[in-house]
Parts: sequence; structure tokens; C-alpha cells
Amino acid sequence: MKDRALDAISLIKSEIERIKALHPVKDKHLDAAGAVYYANGNDGTDTDWKWNNRLCEFMVYYDTGYGYIKTLVFEGGEIMSYVYRRNKLFNAAPRATYQSQMDPALVKTLKDTLMKISDERGLWDSRIDDLDWDTEG
Repeated sequence: MKDRALDAISLIKSEIERIKALHPVKDKHLDAAGAVYYANGNDGTDTDWKWNNRLCEFMVYYDTGYGYIKTLVFEGGEIMSYVYRRNKLFNAAPRATYQSQMDPALVKTLKDTLMKISDERGLWDSRIDDLDWDTEG
């Protein structure tokens, strides 16, 4: 299960890197040099899964705290990414939108793993590279 969750995270990070290349911003203008965060602090993985049929947002932030790239991963495997202009709030229209796809079974595995390594441990809005991916599911 751990390896499949890491496969899913790798796909998400690759998609975000692809989008970053299309809309480049210098690392000095990004929070933590463009780290990807799992933004589960608002309502948690379980709530987003039950009510929105998706995981919580994967975010890359500008150094101002505003979102640069927001990526949503839905239960059916759809991946939607939104690119925002610097210093714009989330309710502002995105500068660009991208779609891709992931195996729904991978999404379910990732959801179960994120519940275990973030929500159940009380870890909210963490960098995905800082989570303990060695945890067996």
C-alpha cells in the first residue's frame, strides 16, 4: 500500500512540476522554494472525501501565503489543477486550469494513507515531503 501511495504522490508532484514549467515563478517568490502542501487543515481528508468526492487540496504557495497552484484529486481519478496570479485570493478566477487522470484505485490508496499519516496523527497542512511515508497501511 505504501508503494502505491508513493506512486500516486509521484504522479501528483509530476503534474504540479509540469504546470510550474508552463507558468514559471522564481523559487525565491514561492513558499519553501515551491514545496507541495497537503491542505487538510480546513475540514480533513475524511470530510472532503465524503462530501466532495475528493482529497483535500494539494497546494503550492507564493511567499505571500496566497495560492500559486491548487490541485484537486477526485475519487474517480480526475485531477484538476488551477494556477493563480501572485497576490490574488482563491475566489479570484484562476489564470489557467489543467486536467489529467489517475487510476481511481491509486486515489483510494492515497486517501487511506493520507488519513493514517496526517489526519490520524493531527498533522494539518503539512508539506507532503515531510510526512512519514514509511508508515505501512
